[in-house]
Amino acid sequence: MPIFEEETVLYNIFSGKQQMTVNHIEKLAKFFHISPAVFLKDG
Repeated sequence: MPIFEEETVLYNIFSGKQQMTVNHIEKLAKFFHISPAVFLKDG
């Protein structure tokens, strides 16, 4: 199952037009075997 439904979602996230959803963060953390906190911005 892909992490991002479409390539445009990934492009929009990298270009700052869209933020990652909790679902994206959970899938990325699981894929890379890291804490979801890595994807959260500091205050």
